[in-house]
Amino acid sequence: MTFARDPGSVASLVADMQQGKLDPVDLLETYISRIDQVDVEVQAWRVVAHDRALEDAKRLKEGEDPAKFALFGLPVGVKDIIDVAGVPTRNGSPRCETAPPATADAVVVADLRAAGAIILGKTHTTEYAHFGGPYPTRNPHDLARTPGGSSAGSGAAVAAGMVPAALGTQTAGSVNRPAAYCGVGAFKPSSRSLSIHGVTSFSPHFDTIGTFGHRARDAAYVFCAVAPRFLAPDSGAPVTRLIALDDPIYAAAETNLTANFRQTLARFASTGFQVDRQSSPVPFAQFVADHKTISEYELGRGQGHLLDHGPGVVNTILIEAIERGLATTETTYKKARQSLFGNARTFWANFGPHDIIVAPAVPDVAPIGRSTGDPQFITPFTAVDGPIATIPTLWSAGGLPECVLTCAQPGADLWLAARVPALEEAIRQL
Repeated sequence: MTFARDPGSVASLVADMQQGKLDPVDLLETYISRIDQVDVEVQAWRVVAHDRALEDAKRLKEGEDPAKFALFGLPVGVKDIIDVAGVPTRNGSPRCETAPPATADAVVVADLRAAGAIILGKTHTTEYAHFGGPYPTRNPHDLARTPGGSSAGSGAAVAAGMVPAALGTQTAGSVNRPAAYCGVGAFKPSSRSLSIHGVTSFSPHFDTIGTFGHRARDAAYVFCAVAPRFLAPDSGAPVTRLIALDDPIYAAAETNLTANFRQTLARFASTGFQVDRQSSPVPFAQFVADHKTISEYELGRGQGHLLDHGPGVVNTILIEAIERGLATTETTYKKARQSLFGNARTFWANFGPHDIIVAPAVPDVAPIGRSTGDPQFITPFTAVDGPIATIPTLWSAGGLPECVLTCAQPGADLWLAARVPALEEAIRQL
């Protein structure tokens, strides 16, 4: 039995509310009703702020000109490592079960409210957004399978039609991977482009807030509404090339996924895109190794206090990662950063400003169980800092979604976001 459902187009919902064709309170109540119907099975939500959300929707409805708000009346879910005023931030951890309510919104939440969004509640995450630790969320397409992590609840809530958009965070693959497993769109902007003030830290060098929507264009729309002004505007330039990279890492891809990826490339070519293949200018394994060194070193320094709580309070996998990070010397850390910076420059020097890299998002469809899934196809692109959009493509023989990643140069966020609809349209013709 599937619990997947289209929650609606973000742009269409906002436009209808701005034009008075749709009531923000009525829309919100529709999603609350959907949550009441299916979340007992999917378990995407840590807490649903029914009363506050309804009050906010009523206040917005009676307030200023709707046209002033880019996200007027849009309900949004927020990953539970991101502060929402009046709601505890639990970080997916038993240690935080008695945490008091946050006293202020994270900057990104404040920006969403300023754009007219309604914060519907907090979605489940793995413990401290690491890949270890129990979480209850299940994949709406098959409850026996993982929705991916660490932004498990955000991906599943959108995929189950319980909210049209949600926030997640990505340090390795924690936005783009849940989107791939749940068959929804995601947009992970350039690293550090959105403020992470009010967000529980994992690795500040990589921690990046991303957005989910039913389609990639929905996720991109939400990002563009809160995008910082320092990002370069969309130049309007067309895509020069779509580039599929060859790297030994892709030997891990399941046979049918590889065949479907080739079919997707063929569809792009048949709809007018120039599609090229070339070897990765830097082995992806090097990016993965440097990413691990940097992220665990920073995790150890930022969350080392979790070692004080003893066994059983914090999960073993997280504790082991913290211990590895604390054992990593500053010299090793600096060498990894120097390696990453140099290799990232080498990598991007091989591509033009209007090239888009296209890659499989994950080695296979969502696995059985509660693991967060394999991040190895996503981590290299996270490490080199550019924006990444997850676009659903085909459905496997078992009825599970498959997706591709589309990646652009760091800072080209608004340009990539504007190209996403055309890429999606090409894929929809499959």
